[in-house]
Amino acid sequence: NVGAVVEYLGVPVGAVTDIRVTDIDTARVEIEVDTTKVILRKGVQAETVLFSLATGVLYISLSGGEADQPELMPYSQIPTAPSLTSSLI
Repeated sequence: NVGAVVEYLGVPVGAVTDIRVTDIDTARVEIEVDTTKVILRKGVQAETVLFSLATGVLYISLSGGEADQPELMPYSQIPTAPSLTSSLI
């Protein structure tokens, strides 16, 4: 959902700002990250995580991206990692 939490290593760092289906029938999720809380680096991955089983609300969890890697530029594409959520839905 738009407004869903984006977290990095368990710390809330942003929110989902837009969701749409592309011309090739894939989901495109745009997020905004507060760069005063985290600097994302090459190698970061995203996955959906179930926040509440009762409501089905999901959030985006980011992980990876080592300190010695270059920073991601604004509007970079972040690859997704397989998640338990995707196998349940």
